[in-house]
Amino acid sequence: KPAGPFSELLPGGVSGLTYPDMLDYLRHVRAYAYTGTQPASYTLGLMEAMLSGVPVVSIGPANMWLPDLFEGHELAEFSADDPREANLMLRLLLNDHAFAASASRAIRAKGIELFGMDTVAPQWTALLGAPVLA
Repeated sequence: KPAGPFSELLPGGVSGLTYPDMLDYLRHVRAYAYTGTQPASYTLGLMEAMLSGVPVVSIGPANMWLPDLFEGHELAEFSADDPREANLMLRLLLNDHAFAASASRAIRAKGIELFGMDTVAPQWTALLGAPVLA
């Protein structure tokens, strides 16, 4: 089910979500189709999906306005430039529970490695010049 502002206009869309509702939503989804944004190379939504262990299928850079700035396909567990390929990957994640569980563990580990406190706290400290409170 698509989520986010104006997603209610799409079949099955659930609209914008409060933070607690979004966390509950991520606990129950089996895959995250990431279509990117512009000009941001990736968004908090992608980071939250990764940190929640939701397997991510991203569009490839060929479909982005500024493909050199797009990083979603590099962060995602899977990417596809062809919508049929993305559809097949999403179906595999939805239908093969063992495969989805393995992808979930892998994307969560990658999310923690890239965006976890142990990684980002020193970066913020270097940027701001003061310790970040945990």
